[in-house]
Amino acid sequence: MDVRAWIVERRRTALARARLAGWALLAILLVCGAWLGWREARLPRALDAELARERTAALRTRLKMLTHAAYTAKVAQNGLLADVIGTRDVLTPCIEAGDLRGLPPDAPCRALWEASLEKVWEAAYGPHAPLIPEKLRRDPWGSPYLLNTGEILCGMVGDWCPHDDIGSPGPDGVASTPDDVIVSAPMHLGPERVEAAKAAKAREEADKAASSGSGER
Repeated sequence: MDVRAWIVERRRTALARARLAGWALLAILLVCGAWLGWREARLPRALDAELARERTAALRTRLKMLTHAAYTAKVAQNGLLADVIGTRDVLTPCIEAGDLRGLPPDAPCRALWEASLEKVWEAAYGPHAPLIPEKLRRDPWGSPYLLNTGEILCGMVGDWCPHDDIGSPGPDGVASTPDDVIVSAPMHLGPERVEAAKAAKAREEADKAASSGSGER
């Protein structure tokens, strides 16, 4: 075999191998680049999701503090929450207001919530209670909290007895949407109202039965 031809063939083989290795290296780099790009794109979403979970957990802690204050106020005054705050409906102005983030202090929704919170706080912890933390006045997105005095409806329709609820309108700032976060306060007088309604109905039926019995005689 000609030495020169052998050398040329060796060079061609080496060049082919080098090209193949180059293409393989390029493919590896492309795959690695795509993976790193996917990871970097996914990382902010993962961080956002983790931040959202932490924010929701912190929000639920705040709501539990508020519902505990509401229950304590009811027990202290031995009344319903609507009696404590002096109004039956705090929620409707907030539903009608739309986006609650950054409402001015004189907006009906925020003003009514602030006044209700002050009454609940004083009833629960006395006139010398510590100042209400700002985080209990507005949620993490700047909205006033949502207060629903549902327990006042106990006993009005059969055994139905809803809770008092305190919640946040969530990131969108709009009440009654899927991202709302709501915590219920323990009941105080609601079950008694249900039992009283049952007893009143039983007395009414007994009176009717007695009246019909006397009429037959």
